[in-house]
Amino acid sequence: MGANIYIAGIGSSIPMAVPVETAVADGRYDRVRARQGRQLAATVAPDHTAPVHLAVDASVRACAQAGAEPGEVGLVLYCSVSDTGFDIWNPPSYLQHTLGVPGGACEVAEVRSGCAAALIGLRMARLHLLEEPARPYALVAAGECWREPVIDRWRTDSQTVLGDAGAAIVLSRNGGFARVAAVCSHTDPALEPMARGDEPFSFPHDRRHPVDLAQRALSFSRTMSWSDITGRIRDGLRSVVDRALDEAGISLDDVAQVVMPFLGWHSLSPMYFDSKGLGLDPDRTTFEYSRRIGHTGTSDPFLGMEHLASSGRLAPGEFALVVATGLGFVWTAAVLQSTLQ
Repeated sequence: MGANIYIAGIGSSIPMAVPVETAVADGRYDRVRARQGRQLAATVAPDHTAPVHLAVDASVRACAQAGAEPGEVGLVLYCSVSDTGFDIWNPPSYLQHTLGVPGGACEVAEVRSGCAAALIGLRMARLHLLEEPARPYALVAAGECWREPVIDRWRTDSQTVLGDAGAAIVLSRNGGFARVAAVCSHTDPALEPMARGDEPFSFPHDRRHPVDLAQRALSFSRTMSWSDITGRIRDGLRSVVDRALDEAGISLDDVAQVVMPFLGWHSLSPMYFDSKGLGLDPDRTTFEYSRRIGHTGTSDPFLGMEHLASSGRLAPGEFALVVATGLGFVWTAAVLQSTLQ
């Protein structure tokens, strides 16, 4: 790909955290699962806070860091998995309106591709900036709030605790703190039923609440063995990582830090830390940081990127690998190179 595209600004909105021990003591979270997942806390937004509110807060911070004026933003993308708070509504237009981004040539879109949506949005924004020179910045924002009775952050995923957060990045053709060296995706639709199970389609959504992803996966395992499921997930991850590294012209040994999904240890270990997976040292990843937040869906990769930028864990010229996984299955990986002086 020709011209360089950079991350010029990044921001987050992270609510207060509830300790896992509190949830265990209250009977909301199983102690054995807590020990397996190694999570320390989960961030929980105040009642009546919508995911898009967190995305707006994060976007304000990202635009300020980038020095991007509203009239200079030519693309607004909003990424989410959780309920927006309205039916038949367009959240990215709310972002555009609230941030004061003028209409006209500015494009808006919502990206829904599971928890890989934000990195898919990064790819879309990168392509937009290469094709549309009129406005120099593109905004990609993400937001998640997991609300009962539909979602139980402590039980919906048997191996992962869910956290609320918003995050955003501003991309630019004119420089920034990191160069986007590569971004690509890999899909495997054979795994799509894993998140659907044997539940029928229904309108309105008259099904079991809270959502039980483990039960849906168990139903799917009657048609595909666990060993085949695990093998396909591992192969998909390896494939997208290899492609991203090849596009960037580097190897995994050249990567200083890895931003991973903010999942529990039980989910991450076979794919990222085990020798059959990527074989990473956990200290080379964002795992320790994520233990105090929880899985924030689409916001995970941008939160991890912000952590690397703000903590000084990425030296000038060093590379970071950023990975996101969405049910479906979709894997997206980006390679960033620090341009910090």
